[in-house]
Amino acid sequence: MAEETKTDFEKQTSSESSLYIEVDHLYLIPVEEGKLQVGERVVFTNPGQDTIEGRTVKFDLPEGYSELQYVEGIDRDATEVTDNQLTVTRDFAPGQATLGIKYLLTSTTPHYVLKKSFDYPTNVFYIVTAPEGVEVTGDKIVDAGITSLGDQDYRFYVAENLVPGEAIDLRVTVGVPTGGGGGSVIPSSSSMKFHSPAHIRFWRESPFRGMNPHLFLVIVILLPTGFAAYGIYRWRTQKAELENVDPEEELFQKLLAKQKSLLEKIKELEEQFSDGKIDEETYKELRDAYKRRLVNVKLKLKKLAG
Repeated sequence: MAEETKTDFEKQTSSESSLYIEVDHLYLIPVEEGKLQVGERVVFTNPGQDTIEGRTVKFDLPEGYSELQYVEGIDRDATEVTDNQLTVTRDFAPGQATLGIKYLLTSTTPHYVLKKSFDYPTNVFYIVTAPEGVEVTGDKIVDAGITSLGDQDYRFYVAENLVPGEAIDLRVTVGVPTGGGGGSVIPSSSSMKFHSPAHIRFWRESPFRGMNPHLFLVIVILLPTGFAAYGIYRWRTQKAELENVDPEEELFQKLLAKQKSLLEKIKELEEQFSDGKIDEETYKELRDAYKRRLVNVKLKLKKLAG
């Protein structure tokens, strides 16, 4: 790709020392009148071969937030909360690392205001909500429509190729609560018996703890990769169809199926290791092999979606 045809995001992530965000996703879940559960999960990529030390990551915290919890990849001792912003300091080893938080946002009206700032080049930012009853508006974001996973529907909004210094002001309007009450319960340990204690602990701390845990696992695994890519791809495909352009749907679906198969194998491998059915050496060898194949598939998906 010629330098002049590269996007600002591509220019800023061309170096092996460039830490960037592969996917930043925001979950907005009404739990009851006047309360919105907000979860953010950010997947960082260090494309180089050396650890990047002492980097700071900032999460915006809106007015009215409470019950801040660190869900994934954050050491409480390496955090600081000032001026409605959470700052996390940590090292990033080569490959990917995920950071996640959640908090409760209250409002005396059906409207909530959030600001999303970007301090690192960000490939994709998307917002996941209920298919109906929640509306999100803001510059730079596009409503990519509703997508089904299992028997659940989700609406998501997408923004791409964001560079450091950019920010998006979001206005969330809630109609009928869709994510809480009405029999929503935390799954019992018996319903999660095939998962390790770490998986159960992660589930109980997650923004989606009221959902079926196996559906949640699909969302957590697929949203940062195939689901996000498929949403962008489908959005672009709709535009391409209007221009009578072949979107190469068959190839994309094959890659998605391959990615799903690899993710399932990794999940099964983790369960076998947690249950003591395989030793650590075998576990690491197989895990690394699966992950190498998964990276190749993800790169092909990214290229096709881009």
